[in-house]
Amino acid sequence: IIYTCSLSAAAELSNLKEPQVYLPGGHLNNNSLSISGPSGIEELSHVNFDIAFIGVTGYTDAAGFNSASEADTALKRAVISRSAKVVALMDASKIGVVTTYTICDLDQVDAVVTAGKLPEDFIQACKRRNIEML
Repeated sequence: IIYTCSLSAAAELSNLKEPQVYLPGGHLNNNSLSISGPSGIEELSHVNFDIAFIGVTGYTDAAGFNSASEADTALKRAVISRSAKVVALMDASKIGVVTTYTICDLDQVDAVVTAGKLPEDFIQACKRRNIEML
């Protein structure tokens, strides 16, 4: 079972034979083609997730993983609170970026999936916390 707030991801996943793909209700962001809002948070607050993949806008030590959208941040926080494992999705361009809302701190993440080389201080901070780097 896969829940996604992304219409693009749902369309791609619909090509697979086995998974059941669910989209929570809510407001459609026309720019990102993603869904967010209170109704989606309510719906997802009753789901137990094995793994949550969380896209982020930025990361700093002080602000943690962050996003510019209050609605997206609230939904991601709700999913994180119900997840056995949390995976942050980011590339090196996100390091040093601070936007308005903190999604979570580094200590709340179990793994980081990245394309490209992240700064050595970030890699070392992940190693100290036993965060898997992929």
